[in-house]
Amino acid sequence: MKTKPKRCWPSRRRGMTLVEAAVGMAIMATLLTAVVMSVSKLSRQSQAAQERLAACEVADSLLETWWATPEGVPDQGQGTIQGRQGWTWRITAETSQVQSDNAGLDAETVVLEVFAPGEGANRNPSAVVHLLVARKDSDAR
Repeated sequence: MKTKPKRCWPSRRRGMTLVEAAVGMAIMATLLTAVVMSVSKLSRQSQAAQERLAACEVADSLLETWWATPEGVPDQGQGTIQGRQGWTWRITAETSQVQSDNAGLDAETVVLEVFAPGEGANRNPSAVVHLLVARKDSDAR
Protein backbone atom coordinates (compact mmCIF):
# COMPACT_ATOMS: atom_id res chain seq x y z
CA MET A 1 0.00 0.00 0.00
CA LYS A 2 1.18 3.39 -0.96
CA THR A 3 0.90 6.25 1.46
CA LYS A 4 0.44 9.82 0.47
CA PRO A 5 3.35 12.08 1.12
CA LYS A 6 2.73 14.60 3.87
CA ARG A 7 2.55 18.22 2.91
CA CYS A 8 4.22 20.91 4.86
CA TRP A 9 1.31 23.36 4.38
CA PRO A 10 -2.27 22.80 5.43
CA SER A 11 -4.80 21.94 2.76
CA ARG A 12 -6.85 24.86 1.54
CA ARG A 13 -10.57 24.50 2.25
CA ARG A 14 -13.07 25.80 -0.24
CA GLY A 15 -15.35 28.57 0.99
CA MET A 16 -15.53 32.29 1.70
CA THR A 17 -13.49 34.17 4.18
CA LEU A 18 -15.02 36.64 6.58
CA VAL A 19 -13.63 39.56 4.56
CA GLU A 20 -15.21 38.27 1.35
CA ALA A 21 -18.57 37.87 3.09
CA ALA A 22 -18.37 41.39 4.53
CA VAL A 23 -17.54 42.87 1.11
CA GLY A 24 -20.46 40.99 -0.45
CA MET A 25 -22.82 42.25 2.22
CA ALA A 26 -21.59 45.83 1.74
CA ILE A 27 -22.23 45.61 -2.01
CA MET A 28 -25.71 44.19 -1.42
CA ALA A 29 -26.50 46.92 1.13
CA THR A 30 -25.42 49.61 -1.34
CA LEU A 31 -27.62 48.15 -4.08
CA LEU A 32 -30.57 47.79 -1.71
CA THR A 33 -30.20 51.43 -0.60
CA ALA A 34 -30.15 52.59 -4.23
CA VAL A 35 -33.31 50.60 -5.00
CA VAL A 36 -35.17 51.93 -1.95
CA MET A 37 -34.22 55.53 -2.77
CA SER A 38 -35.31 55.12 -6.40
CA VAL A 39 -38.67 53.65 -5.40
CA SER A 40 -39.18 56.46 -2.88
CA LYS A 41 -38.44 59.14 -5.50
CA LEU A 42 -40.72 57.43 -8.01
CA SER A 43 -43.50 57.34 -5.42
CA ARG A 44 -43.16 61.07 -4.69
CA GLN A 45 -43.16 61.91 -8.40
CA SER A 46 -46.24 59.77 -8.98
CA GLN A 47 -48.06 61.44 -6.10
CA ALA A 48 -47.18 64.91 -7.41
CA ALA A 49 -48.38 63.95 -10.91
CA GLN A 50 -51.69 62.66 -9.50
CA GLU A 51 -52.09 65.93 -7.57
CA ARG A 52 -51.49 68.00 -10.72
CA LEU A 53 -54.01 65.91 -12.68
CA ALA A 54 -56.61 66.39 -9.96
CA ALA A 55 -55.87 70.15 -9.93
CA CYS A 56 -56.41 70.29 -13.71
CA GLU A 57 -59.76 68.52 -13.28
CA VAL A 58 -60.72 71.05 -10.59
CA ALA A 59 -59.70 73.99 -12.79
CA ASP A 60 -61.66 72.53 -15.69
CA SER A 61 -64.80 72.11 -13.60
CA LEU A 62 -64.47 75.66 -12.19
CA LEU A 63 -64.11 77.15 -15.66
CA GLU A 64 -67.01 75.09 -16.97
CA THR A 65 -69.20 76.36 -14.12
CA TRP A 66 -68.14 79.97 -14.67
CA TRP A 67 -68.66 79.86 -18.43
CA ALA A 68 -72.21 78.57 -17.85
CA THR A 69 -73.17 81.61 -15.76
CA PRO A 70 -74.11 84.98 -17.25
CA GLU A 71 -71.39 86.72 -15.20
CA GLY A 72 -68.68 84.55 -16.75
CA VAL A 73 -65.19 84.24 -15.32
CA PRO A 74 -64.63 86.56 -12.35
CA ASP A 75 -61.84 89.15 -12.45
CA GLN A 76 -60.63 88.34 -8.97
CA GLY A 77 -61.52 86.29 -5.94
CA GLN A 78 -60.73 83.15 -4.05
CA GLY A 79 -62.62 80.30 -2.50
CA THR A 80 -62.80 76.63 -1.69
CA ILE A 81 -63.71 73.78 -4.00
CA GLN A 82 -66.98 72.08 -3.15
CA GLY A 83 -66.64 68.34 -2.75
CA ARG A 84 -62.86 68.48 -2.31
CA GLN A 85 -61.78 69.09 1.25
CA GLY A 86 -58.82 71.45 1.59
CA TRP A 87 -58.70 72.45 -2.10
CA THR A 88 -58.75 76.20 -2.79
CA TRP A 89 -58.63 78.49 -5.80
CA ARG A 90 -57.55 82.07 -6.43
CA ILE A 91 -58.13 84.20 -9.51
CA THR A 92 -56.47 87.51 -10.33
CA ALA A 93 -56.41 89.80 -13.33
CA GLU A 94 -52.95 90.50 -14.73
CA THR A 95 -51.96 94.13 -15.09
CA SER A 96 -51.06 93.78 -18.76
CA GLN A 97 -54.05 94.08 -21.07
CA VAL A 98 -54.21 92.88 -24.64
CA GLN A 99 -55.42 95.32 -27.26
CA SER A 100 -55.36 94.75 -30.98
CA ASP A 101 -56.82 97.11 -33.56
CA ASN A 102 -56.47 94.56 -36.35
CA ALA A 103 -58.49 91.80 -34.70
CA GLY A 104 -60.81 94.05 -32.72
CA LEU A 105 -59.67 92.28 -29.56
CA ASP A 106 -60.24 94.08 -26.29
CA ALA A 107 -59.36 91.54 -23.61
CA GLU A 108 -57.49 91.02 -20.37
CA THR A 109 -55.51 88.12 -18.99
CA VAL A 110 -56.93 86.38 -15.94
CA VAL A 111 -54.87 83.89 -13.91
CA LEU A 112 -56.59 80.99 -12.14
CA GLU A 113 -54.51 79.14 -9.54
CA VAL A 114 -55.67 75.89 -7.94
CA PHE A 115 -54.11 74.80 -4.65
CA ALA A 116 -54.17 71.23 -3.37
CA PRO A 117 -54.48 70.56 0.35
CA GLY A 118 -51.16 71.18 2.04
CA GLU A 119 -49.29 72.82 4.85
CA GLY A 120 -48.72 76.53 5.09
CA ALA A 121 -50.26 79.50 3.37
CA ASN A 122 -47.28 80.10 1.04
CA ARG A 123 -47.56 76.86 -0.90
CA ASN A 124 -47.19 76.66 -4.66
CA PRO A 125 -50.26 76.17 -6.86
CA SER A 126 -50.83 72.70 -8.27
CA ALA A 127 -52.30 74.14 -11.48
CA VAL A 128 -52.15 77.58 -13.09
CA VAL A 129 -54.39 78.59 -15.98
CA HIS A 130 -53.94 81.86 -17.90
CA LEU A 131 -57.16 82.93 -19.60
CA LEU A 132 -57.68 85.61 -22.18
CA VAL A 133 -61.18 86.96 -21.54
CA ALA A 134 -63.10 89.83 -23.06
CA ARG A 135 -62.84 92.94 -20.94
CA LYS A 136 -66.04 93.72 -19.11
CA ASP A 137 -67.47 97.21 -19.59
CA SER A 138 -67.37 99.34 -16.50
CA ASP A 139 -71.12 100.08 -16.96
CA ALA A 140 -72.00 96.38 -16.92
CA ARG A 141 -70.36 95.82 -13.54
